[in-house]
Amino acid sequence: MRKAMFFLIFTSGSLMCAATNGAMLIGSGNVQVNGAQAAKSFTVFPGDRVQTAANSSALIKTPGALVSIASDSAIQYQDNSVTFERGNVVVIAPKGMSASFGKLVISADPSHSAKFQLTSANGVETIAALDGSLNITDGTHSTKLNAGHMMTRAPMSASASGPDPTGRAGLAGWVTAVIVVGAVGGLIGGLAAAGAFDGPSSPSHP
Repeated sequence: MRKAMFFLIFTSGSLMCAATNGAMLIGSGNVQVNGAQAAKSFTVFPGDRVQTAANSSALIKTPGALVSIASDSAIQYQDNSVTFERGNVVVIAPKGMSASFGKLVISADPSHSAKFQLTSANGVETIAALDGSLNITDGTHSTKLNAGHMMTRAPMSASASGPDPTGRAGLAGWVTAVIVVGAVGGLIGGLAAAGAFDGPSSPSHP
């Protein structure tokens, strides 16, 4: 009965979001939208800032995309994009959807959708292409990140890149490497089932 009720609420909420250009947010624990505590099921609109506290998480669903937000993370939701601020976020992006990460713009390859993870912790920033390739640009330089690879920028990356000012990723300060097993943590599993949001989630951080 509980699952049936959840399905009816989730379906009606999805229809409402589609009609209003909003997206459905499902939160666990302390989740704030624009600085105010959000209900477990909440509608977010372009420009809204979503922030999770410790031992909290959130899932944002649009008709074609999913954004999973781990604890101690923050993003800004846009109509067809996400602006990453901090923490640990996984995006399942359809064709045409993009994400902003500082000065970088990340988009799925035009030929298919993609799943990628954005993290920022202890001064280290990472972009991991989990499924599908990504096109990444800083407005001057562009690079392609293939599935199974990650780009990392740490305080020492710029000096460690040697004489090449754009680094080994083709972008200033970023270095590309194969994804290390376990580096993406347990966040991805939370995307599979709504039941994962019945209680506080504590995804591991890279």
